[in-house]
Amino acid sequence: MSDLPLSPATAPAGDRGLQRTRVAAVAPCGLAFLFTVWGNTLGIGTGCSDDRGLISVALWLVGLSGCISFLHLISATPLQRKKGLAWAVISGTFWGVPSLLLAGGALSERAFRNAIVPSLSAAIQLTLAISAIKVYYSAPREKGDWSIFFHRIGRFIVSLASFCILIALPDFLADRRQQYESAAVTALRKINAAEATYASTYHSGFSPTQTALGPTAAGAAASASAAGLIDAVLAHGAAREYSVRYTPGPPDSSGKITTYTLIALPAESECSRWKRFFTDQSGAIHYNSENRLPTASDPSL
Repeated sequence: MSDLPLSPATAPAGDRGLQRTRVAAVAPCGLAFLFTVWGNTLGIGTGCSDDRGLISVALWLVGLSGCISFLHLISATPLQRKKGLAWAVISGTFWGVPSLLLAGGALSERAFRNAIVPSLSAAIQLTLAISAIKVYYSAPREKGDWSIFFHRIGRFIVSLASFCILIALPDFLADRRQQYESAAVTALRKINAAEATYASTYHSGFSPTQTALGPTAAGAAASASAAGLIDAVLAHGAAREYSVRYTPGPPDSSGKITTYTLIALPAESECSRWKRFFTDQSGAIHYNSENRLPTASDPSL
């Protein structure tokens, strides 16, 4: 039996509502743990590393808000429980509505995988807010109730602003996405230069594969199958958070490869905001910011 000041007629329902509110308050921590540890394995969320980190931090921030509510809700004093209920209403509404909008946006774009986490978050937060409201209004009104509510709003805003500043500051100091895009462009330029050197060295046109530009075995001399012009990581198509794909053109009548194409794509297809890059034997690098393959008709750098 809850020791909230409830009337006998409403006490059992209020007690069940309080237990439901407590569960909803700690559930965001479970979702944050699930996403952080097993997000990719279970097919939850996004594969984009920057997005994964941002979503993980946001989920733990939401979980922290829920834990604050929970600590108040398990208190033995009615006043502390009212503070917890007020915090639950504020936190659940604040996080629940944006989560619902994100889920709706993902579903409208048929990005069903990306809708899983915001949908779960919206369900938890709205359950928390609705359950807290029901329990709160099942108790008799007392002087100072509105003061408790507005004090919680103020503390929530200050806490949220402080955490947002800490989270956003690193992105203001260094935009990781631009660094990765720059690394992809550098990788394409390295391969273009390596292909030019390969063609002039072996007189058989451009390389038949990307790995043919890679390092030689220990103690072995450079050859047409291991030219030693790029490192092993790039030879296997990796460039930070990008995947680089080399496609040789068809051999001419003399067996020489005279054309090729190179594209650099985000290693994870869910990184839809990242630039895609294209280049060929001309050396010009083209890009687009759309979730499609880049071509020579896209704008050049």
